[in-house]
Amino acid sequence: MLVIGNWKMNMCRSEAKLFLPALVRQLRSRSLQCALSDKLHMSIAPPIIYLHELISQIKNFKKELTHTTFLNNFNVTAQNASSYANGAYTGEVSASILEEYRDGNQISVLIGHSERRSYFNEKNNILLNKMMLCFNASLIPILCFGESLNDRSNGIYLKKIELQLKDTIAKVSHENISQMILAYEPIWAIGTGQNATSEQIEEVHNYVRLLLVQYFGKIDAFKISILYGGSCNDLNAQNILQTSNVDGLLVGGASLDVSKFCNIIEIANELS
Repeated sequence: MLVIGNWKMNMCRSEAKLFLPALVRQLRSRSLQCALSDKLHMSIAPPIIYLHELISQIKNFKKELTHTTFLNNFNVTAQNASSYANGAYTGEVSASILEEYRDGNQISVLIGHSERRSYFNEKNNILLNKMMLCFNASLIPILCFGESLNDRSNGIYLKKIELQLKDTIAKVSHENISQMILAYEPIWAIGTGQNATSEQIEEVHNYVRLLLVQYFGKIDAFKISILYGGSCNDLNAQNILQTSNVDGLLVGGASLDVSKFCNIIEIANELS
């Protein structure tokens, strides 16, 4: 099971610096730090300039703590990567630059988050380029997909999702499948406080799993984790994680609050 906290464009440096120590303190106070399942993996997707800060903190905690199950399963996620390998693209960050941060750490990258699709007009061909560059740099792409409110209202949401996946993940080679993660984000439920129902989530996740079986066969299809993201928090996490074919959460606003994020980790741990 995987829980990712996406900070988006939030947190100043002083706040980001305090987050992980505060999270570790909360886990200690709940006696969770030494009781976390080795099947539970966690990650934070901070603004990109804080990646080094968090990686350094994780390394320092590993030196200080005798029991590091939590930190061994805790990694960082970049919120984006360029669709270009390198060159004169001011403001962009390439997969090869992100690769330098690995240094023994696993780094994943959000690809095609709904906000990137909506605000920056990122199309499926651009997202496919990003994925391939991530694979080349030994980074784990997390491909986000999902439908708009109009798609759902018009009953074409499954078709819309199928087209998003057909143009992207369906073109990934079998050898890269085990390094791939999907995240379902119903656009109408992101930042609105209106999360999808368990029935709606189950329908989409089961449908996507069937598509993956068609693309890659049953064995490889189940190597791909499918996360849910869309106004998930510590109040609805348990219901969502108990839903069929949900392998974890992509948490937005709730990941900015140490207590709420710790609550979600605790719930996910119990279900791992």
